Amino acid sequence: MSEVNPADFAAPKTPTRAPAPDTFTGGRTGPNGPNRSAPTHTPPGRIGRFEVRTLLGEGAFARVYLGFDPELERQVAIKVPKVDELTPEFRESFLRENRLAAIIHHPNVCPVYEVGTDGTLPYIVMRVVPGTLAGVLRYRDGLLPPRHALAIVRKLAQGLAAAHAQKVVHRDLKPANVLFDESQREVLIADFGLARLVDQATAASNGVPKGTPAYMSPEQARGAAAEIGPLSDVYSLGVILYEMLTGRVPFSGSVWEVMRDHCETAPIPPSRVVAGLDPALDPLCLKALAKRPTDRYRSAKEFATALGTYLRSNERPEALPVAAEPEEIPALELVEEPLADSAKSSAKHTPVPHSVRESRTQKAAPPTPEPRAASRLSVIALLVSGAALFVGGVAVALLVMQKPEPTKSSDPPVAQNDNVVQTPPVVDPATSTPVAAKPVIIPEAPEPRPVLALKPEIATAPKKVELEPVPTAPEPRPGIEAELRRDWSDYLAASGGETAYPFFKERGPARWRAWREAARGDCVYGMVLYANCLENGIGAAKSLKKAAELYRKAAEAGEPIAMTELGGCFQDGKGVPKDETEALEWFRKGAEAQERMAMYLLGITYRDGRGVDKDPKEAAEWFRKAADLDGSAAMVELAHCYANGSGVEKEPKEAVAWFRKAADLGNAIGMDELGYCLANERGVKKDTTKAREWYEKAAAKGYSNAQNNLGLLYGNGQGVSTDYAKAREWYEKAATQNHPGAQNNLGVLYENGLGVTQNYTTAREWYEKSAEQGYAIGQYHLALMYYRPVGVTQDYLKARDLFEKAATQGNANAQLYLGFLYGTGRHDSKSGTPDHAQAQEWYEKAAAQGHVQALHNLGVLYSSGKYKGGNGKPDYVKAREWYEKAAEKGHVGATNNLGLIYEHGRGVTADAQEAVRLYRKAADHGDKNGMTNLARCYEKGIGVAKDEKLAASWREKAAKVAADK
Repeated sequence: MSEVNPADFAAPKTPTRAPAPDTFTGGRTGPNGPNRSAPTHTPPGRIGRFEVRTLLGEGAFARVYLGFDPELERQVAIKVPKVDELTPEFRESFLRENRLAAIIHHPNVCPVYEVGTDGTLPYIVMRVVPGTLAGVLRYRDGLLPPRHALAIVRKLAQGLAAAHAQKVVHRDLKPANVLFDESQREVLIADFGLARLVDQATAASNGVPKGTPAYMSPEQARGAAAEIGPLSDVYSLGVILYEMLTGRVPFSGSVWEVMRDHCETAPIPPSRVVAGLDPALDPLCLKALAKRPTDRYRSAKEFATALGTYLRSNERPEALPVAAEPEEIPALELVEEPLADSAKSSAKHTPVPHSVRESRTQKAAPPTPEPRAASRLSVIALLVSGAALFVGGVAVALLVMQKPEPTKSSDPPVAQNDNVVQTPPVVDPATSTPVAAKPVIIPEAPEPRPVLALKPEIATAPKKVELEPVPTAPEPRPGIEAELRRDWSDYLAASGGETAYPFFKERGPARWRAWREAARGDCVYGMVLYANCLENGIGAAKSLKKAAELYRKAAEAGEPIAMTELGGCFQDGKGVPKDETEALEWFRKGAEAQERMAMYLLGITYRDGRGVDKDPKEAAEWFRKAADLDGSAAMVELAHCYANGSGVEKEPKEAVAWFRKAADLGNAIGMDELGYCLANERGVKKDTTKAREWYEKAAAKGYSNAQNNLGLLYGNGQGVSTDYAKAREWYEKAATQNHPGAQNNLGVLYENGLGVTQNYTTAREWYEKSAEQGYAIGQYHLALMYYRPVGVTQDYLKARDLFEKAATQGNANAQLYLGFLYGTGRHDSKSGTPDHAQAQEWYEKAAAQGHVQALHNLGVLYSSGKYKGGNGKPDYVKAREWYEKAAEKGHVGATNNLGLIYEHGRGVTADAQEAVRLYRKAADHGDKNGMTNLARCYEKGIGVAKDEKLAASWREKAAKVAADK
C-alpha cells in the first residue's frame, strides 16, 4: 500500500450509536436522511437463491436485507424496491441502473455480485459494508484534517475514474453513498440509483433536476441534461472535499436557494472558512467546484492526480486518530502465480486513540504530595477509541501510531519495504514445481477488545489473624493549646484518608515550630504533625529516620494514625529497614483502633501480597470496612473490586455507586473513574457531558490522569468538537506531572503535526520521557521512530531494544515487530542471520493476544518450514490452523493462502471448489493475490468451468489493484 488507506480516517465506533439503516449497502435515504423508525415490514424467507436473514434498513425507494449465499457460503446484502412503488417502469429502471454498477470493478467501488428477479420482484446482491462516510462526518462534526480529507477524496476520484471508464455517471455522489469497510479499512462508492450511461444521460433527465441538492452540480441544478457527464461527478466530489475541509457544504438554505447558489454563487475559499488551513488547498478544491464543466479538472483521474501531487509534496503522514485499528505490521504472504512486477508496499504512520488503565496503588500517606504508589506500573492497551480499562484505579488515555512511513531500503528489489518478508518458494508435491512467494502487506483486523479487568489475581484461602489489643490514645492534656487542637482537627479533615500535603505547606513557620515544641513535650498530636514535616522537608531538614522515630513514639503511646504511618515506613523502608511483616502488624493495630487508613492499607497489602499471600477476598473486606468509615480511597478500591470481580461478584453498577461516593467526598481518583464510566457506559448510561464535568473536577484538583483524559476527549472529539490545541494544553498539564501517557500523547501530536507544528525532534523527546518511565506505548512509539526511521537515523538495534521493553510488558504490536526483526536477521547487525525460533516465540506471544498479523505470520513459518524444529520441512496442518484463525479475523492474505492449501491438498484433502470459494472471498475483499489465483482457476478450469472472459476480468482487476497501490 504505497498510499494511505483513506478508511483509516473513519471515526471510532461507539457502542451506543446504531448504524443508519442504509449504511450496510449504501441504500438510498429519504429527504431527511435515513429512516430510523422501527421497521414493521416482515422480511421474506428467500429471494432468488439467497436466504434472507434480517432487514438491515430501508430508504425512500428500497429495502436492504442481510442475506446468505448458500452456494458461496458468504453473507451478502440484498436490495429490493418497495413493493408499493413497484410499477413496470420502476422495475425496469431499478434493474437497468443497478446493472451499471455491476460492470464497474475497482477497490473503491462497492461490488455488485448479481442483478436478477424473483418472480416480479427485482433485486441486486452486493457486498455487505457496515459504515458510511456520512457516519464519519457526523461523528467528527463534518470536519477532517486536510490531508486526511484529500486522501479520502483521492481514493474516491480513482473509483469514479473506473466508473467513467465504463461510461457510467453516478449523478448522486454524497457522503451517504460512500461506504466504509472497516475490516479492509477502505472507502467504496455505492448506490448507483441515479446512474446513467453517458450517452443516455440526455434522454434520462428531461430537464428535471435529479440528485441531492447540497451535492448537485450546476448543470444538474439547471436541468441541463446535455451537460451532465463525468465532470458533474467531479463537482459533487469537490463538494465532499469542501465539506471535509471546512465542516460544512459550500451552500445551505432552502432547496431552491442551494440550487441557485450552485449555479450563481462562488463558494467561500476553504482557507477563509477555517483559520490556519493551507491556502494552497483553495485552488485544489475550488477547481472541482467551477461553475462551467470545462473549467473543472478534465477528469476524475486528473483530480486524483492533483490530490496525490499535493499529498506527496508534504511529508506529513496522511492519517488521523481513529479507533480500533492497530499498527499495520510486517506481513508474510504466499502467492501462487505472482505478477511480473513486485508490488512495493509501504504504510503510513497514523495516530490512533488508544486507552489504557494504569495500575497505581493509592496509598495515602499524609502529608506527601501524592498518595503512596505501588512500585509496578501495569499498562493494558485497548483498541477502542476513547475507552479505558479498570486497572488499579487510574484511567490513562493515549494515542497509538499506525502504519509506518514508507522508507528506503537496501534489501533486494523484491523486498524493498521494511514491512515485507519474501517467503521462499513452496514446492508443489504433485508437480515438483516451485510456487513463488510474493511479499505483500495486508491491513490487519482490529485486536480483540480487552474486558474490564484488573491484573490477574490468584485467590487463596483467607488468612485470618487475631488482632492484639492496643492501648488507646491518651486524651490531650489540658495544657495543649487550643490552636494545636485546631491544627489536629484540620489535619484530620484535610487528610480524609488521603494526602494532606497542602495543609502542612499552608500552615506556615509559626505552626511548624509549635508542632516541634509539642513533640518535644511528648504530645502525640505534635509528634505526628512534626513527623510529617520531617518526612517531607517542610520547615526542617528532611529526615526520614527522625520522622520514623516520632511515629513510633506516638504509635507506642496509642495514636492510631501514628501506627498507620509507622506501618508505611516499614513497608517502604523509610527511615527504618524495610520489613513488610512489621508493617503488617502496625497496620493491624491501627485497624483494630478503627483507623480507616490502616484498614485501607491492609486491603492493599492483601491485594498485592506484601508480606502475606495474595487474598482478593480479604482485601475487599478491608476496603469495605474502611469505606464504611467514609474512607474515600477505600471506596475507590472497593469500586475496582466490583468492576473486576476481584474478591466479590462482578457488579459494574455497584462499582459506579462506590466511585460516586468517593467523588462526592472530593476524591479526585473517584471523580476520574466516574467520568470514565460515564464516557464509556460502564455500569451507567453514557453521558459524555457529565463525564467531562467529572474529569474537569478531578483535573482542577491537579489529578494528572483526569487532565490526560480531558486531552483525549478533545483530541478525539468525544462529546466536544475536536480541538487539538485544547488537547495539547491538557496533555501538557499532565505531562508536567510526569504522566507517561500524556507524554506519549504529546509525542503523537508533534510527530503528526496535530494542533502544533510538526516536529520530529520534540516528538522523540516526549516519547523518550514516556519510555524512561517504563511506559510500554511510549517505548513502542520510540522504537518505531528508529525502525522506520522518522526524524532519526535508522537503527534496528535501538528499535529492537525498545520493542523488547514494550513487548515484555505485553504490547502485542511490539511483540510482532520483534518477530519480524528476528525473522529477517535485522536484530543482529553483525551476522544478519535470521533467528526463526526467536521470531516464532514473539509471534506466538502476540498471537496469544489475538493479533491477526501474528496469526498469519505463524502460518507462513509453518508453511515455509521455518518453525522450530522444522528444518525446512513445511507443516501444512499447523499452517492451516494458523491461517484459519487469521482468516476468521478478516485477514484476506490468510484467506488466499488457505485457498492454496485446499487447491493443492497440502495437509488436507484437495478441494478445488473450496479453494475457489476462498480465492473469491479474498478477491471480493480487494486482495490482489486472490484475484490472480481466481483468474488462474477460470483460465485452467480448476474448481470452476473454464471461462476466458472471467479469467481476463479478474486479471484486469488484479492489475488495477496493483496499479492503485
